[in-house]
Formats: sequence, structure tokens, C-alpha cells
Amino acid sequence: MLVTLPDGEELAGDDPALGARLSELCGRRVALVPLPPAHDRRAFRGGMVSGAAIRRELGLGDDDPLPDAGDMPLRTLASVARYSTPPGLFADLAPLQLLTTTAVAGVGAALAADPHDAAVEDGPGGVAVRRFRPSVLVEPDGATAPPSAADAFPERCWVGHEVHVGAARLPVTMPTVRCVVPTREQPGLERRRQLGRALGGPDGRFLGVYADVARGGEVRVGDEVRLDLREPGAWAAATTRVRRAVVRTGGRLLG
Repeated sequence: MLVTLPDGEELAGDDPALGARLSELCGRRVALVPLPPAHDRRAFRGGMVSGAAIRRELGLGDDDPLPDAGDMPLRTLASVARYSTPPGLFADLAPLQLLTTTAVAGVGAALAADPHDAAVEDGPGGVAVRRFRPSVLVEPDGATAPPSAADAFPERCWVGHEVHVGAARLPVTMPTVRCVVPTREQPGLERRRQLGRALGGPDGRFLGVYADVARGGEVRVGDEVRLDLREPGAWAAATTRVRRAVVRTGGRLLG
């Protein structure tokens, strides 16, 4: 494997000099390493166990409220507290992230209304989609936005349901909590500090949703996306209410 650096220099993946060059570029100590096996739990340790650690990861100030984690599964919260990524994965929290064009436009509108955001528009609607790195970008219509959906962030209503896209079936597990990465400079994109404030607005630091894969399949640009609503049973609904209450209480204690 060859790694091409911004100045055109190419280094082999096992070149001892690669770590130093990457660290120089990133401004912090980093290294290119192979994916450790899932059973090697020590390799993945480094979770967030305090309010201060969560704020650092998300780029929040000392007085900024922590995100409402009421829709996050307890298993995911336990993993975040212990591991930097789920054991066996280099993905943040889930295999896939789904994002709507409506939500991206909502963030762009928030930025446009912010007098402190001096950056030139870097994408349609004022903000580039690639800042958020979605696996699937969805343009909602009647098949993906149920009547109860919030106008600006329709995918929040997908949590607990299943999205069909192409031949794939994707259970939506939780909203995507946003760290500081989308605000950072990228090739062709300026640094946008105020983007973090926009993300902390109407949808509380969440944008998009995470999904698992119940059935794999080919997905193509232009495929129809369908939302399959799943009605929870009484027991599941009661369990969800208790979980949300416990998680929100823990969040207030951390804050």
C-alpha cells in the first residue's frame, strides 16, 4: 500500500518514516496501523467517561450543554465509555450513516443566519455534504418522511424503523452525534468554526442517523429509498422510556 502525501511524496504503508510525516501533517501524534482483531479489546480502549472528555471530543465549550443521548442504545453508550471505536471496527459507532438533503439544507440555513460565519459557501445550500461523510445521501419525499417528521431533520423519525435502499435493508439505530471533524479544513474547504454552533442548534448536536445492515445488497445512485415503519410492542415501548430516563439522568450528572 502506498500513501500519497499532499506534497506528492509517496511512502509505503510499512515505511518507518510514515508515522512521523503523518504526525507532522496532523499536528498530533498519529500512526497508520492495521485493524486489530475484535478479541484484542486492549487495542480499542480509550473511551469517554467524563463530561470533560465528551466536550473535548465534540469540540464543545465548558458551558455548552452535552447532547441529549436519550435515543442512544445502552450497548452503544457502554461501548463509547470503554472504547475509542467498537472492537473489531474502525468505524465510529455503526457501519453506515444516512443523511438527508433536507437536514444539510437546515444546517446551511443556520450558518447563513450566523453573522460570525465569514466562510464562503462551500456547497449547495451553503455547506458541503462531504463535511459530514454520509454513506447514503437521501432526498426525502413521501416515502421517507412520515407525517410526524420534523420538517428540517426528517431522518430523526427513522430511529427504530428500517430503511430499504436498493436491495439493502438497514435498521436505523440512533441519531448521529457530531464531533468537531466537520468544522475542520479539508481539501477545497475552509475551516468553519461556526458550523459547530449550527450543529448545536435545532437538532441538539445530531445530524443524520446511524444504521446497521440486516440484509446486504447493491445500492446505486438514484435508487428508491423506502421507510418501513415498525410499531414497537408495549414492552419495548416501556423499556425505551425507562432507558431514555436513565440515560438523560446520567447525562445531567456528567454535565
